[in-house]
Amino acid sequence: MYDDFAKIYDRFQKTDYDEFIRFYGSVFERLSFTPKTVVDLGCGSGAVTVPLARAGYEVTGIDISPDMLAIAQNKADEAGIDILFLNMDMRTFALPAPVDCVISALDCVNYLEGLDDAGAAFERVYDSLRDGGVFIFDINSEYKLSSILGNNTFVYEDDSAFCVWDCGYFPDDKVVSFELNFFIKEHQNGYKRYSEYQEETIFSAGELKELLLERGFSEVSVFGDLTFDEPGPETERLFFVARK
Repeated sequence: MYDDFAKIYDRFQKTDYDEFIRFYGSVFERLSFTPKTVVDLGCGSGAVTVPLARAGYEVTGIDISPDMLAIAQNKADEAGIDILFLNMDMRTFALPAPVDCVISALDCVNYLEGLDDAGAAFERVYDSLRDGGVFIFDINSEYKLSSILGNNTFVYEDDSAFCVWDCGYFPDDKVVSFELNFFIKEHQNGYKRYSEYQEETIFSAGELKELLLERGFSEVSVFGDLTFDEPGPETERLFFVARK
């Protein structure tokens, strides 16, 4: 996944990453939990990893894409922050020592190909946490994937680039596909095209909560859209908080 796409991933992201950092802090307060060591699982270009480290946590970033990790490392270097980045698959990763918290932001779990893969990832997370540790992750809801993204096309543009994002909804397979074409201006009269194909799996809150409990987590809560409210029928992003 990614390669050339990694070079231009950030420029079309509109996410307020600080909102995620504040939400994690609110979760910790709610649990009376003070983590020191945090793993950002599926860290991508480091958009959440670096702010986590800046907030004072000892952070390790894990991602399957070496291209994304190279960008993340550059961000950490530019910020003067020491972060360990590891090129690992979230289904099979292993750490040298248990950590206090694992987070996985921005629907990384949706990229897992079904419940078996999700279960494998959750098992690795459980084994990587110390007793009492916390796992926080979010997914795109079925409502968002089917009704907002669905079979729609989106176009994003700035002064020197534009992106065409075609989505396909396949309810029988519980999959939404993303075909992204980026056109980047490289000289006065020319653009270079970059293409990327991705798929996200549609998971229900109940399915993932059951998997977490089966893997040994004792407390699992599900919230909606960066709040502590219960998810509703039009919740776009589900947040899971699980404790070992």
